[in-house]
Amino acid sequence: MQKGMDELTHGDSAAAYADLRSILAKYPTDLALLRPRAAAGMASGHDADALSLFRQALAQRPSDPWRLRLAAIVLEARLGRWNEFDRDVEALRVAKKNGMDHGLDGSSGFVIDEFNIGTGKVQGVIYPQQLSRYHTLCRFSLPQQAELNAPTPAGATSSTSSARCHNPDFQPYMDVESDDVDQAAFKKANPDKAAKGERSYSLDSYPAPCSQR
Repeated sequence: MQKGMDELTHGDSAAAYADLRSILAKYPTDLALLRPRAAAGMASGHDADALSLFRQALAQRPSDPWRLRLAAIVLEARLGRWNEFDRDVEALRVAKKNGMDHGLDGSSGFVIDEFNIGTGKVQGVIYPQQLSRYHTLCRFSLPQQAELNAPTPAGATSSTSSARCHNPDFQPYMDVESDDVDQAAFKKANPDKAAKGERSYSLDSYPAPCSQR
């Protein structure tokens, strides 16, 4: 076991995943083995097996699930298991709303997916509670772009727009959100659903600082 743990600590996830297999076969319900082998599998591309192992670990620790469930959510997204993903995200939001776990920070998102586009990286983030008055469900942080190529806002000169739009630290993003315009149209078309608290969402992009609200 120690060899596998050392390999995981030093970043050799593939070796750790292989070396922890035999000892986990002897002790299949041992949480001290399930969690590191699941983590090693997740880091080395064995996503389906890692998800199975994390779920076995969840069964062992139902009263303290969030670190394990968040890992499962990441893997569900990778594997395209969206029904399971929606179920676990909803459980996360209910836990935060009901105060079941104060470690779930409603103002900070959790990265659930990362992938490369060209030389840049996209991160997918979900929020335990819908963020801000725009009810943001999730955000995709995008690679840096040529911000000064963004359209000049109405009523602004090109020079003032350039000053506002130039921020080398700004990270472009896209939000899945429900603003007042979305909801007004949804309420008109679906009054019964709106009365039950349901919302309509759209995907909106913010390529430069001057596009932020």
